[in-house]
Amino acid sequence: EVLAYKHYDARADICSLGLTMYCLLNGGKPPFFGEGDDYNAISRRVNGEKIPPIRGMSAGLNAIILKACAFEPDSRYKTAREMRGALENNDQFLGYDWAEIICKRFGTG
Repeated sequence: EVLAYKHYDARADICSLGLTMYCLLNGGKPPFFGEGDDYNAISRRVNGEKIPPIRGMSAGLNAIILKACAFEPDSRYKTAREMRGALENNDQFLGYDWAEIICKRFGTG
């Protein structure tokens, strides 16, 4: 919404956080990259195509990340506190060494 000069609020930051989490847990690959050229990947996102879940990630954690990345702001978490609550209530998120998991996903751990 920011680049399109649309009205935006804190949910744009929640989307950025969701996309960052997606990249970190997807081996450094943003949604749609690696499925054609970069222009195609960017066009798919800008046109609102639904982001695919991360392979090997639980359905619950995928749901949290994909909700944060939703194309329509009204479909995202309303606040960072709401997203934090969802993460804290997710069994896969709690109790893990996220640095280790991210390093394994990037092949450096």
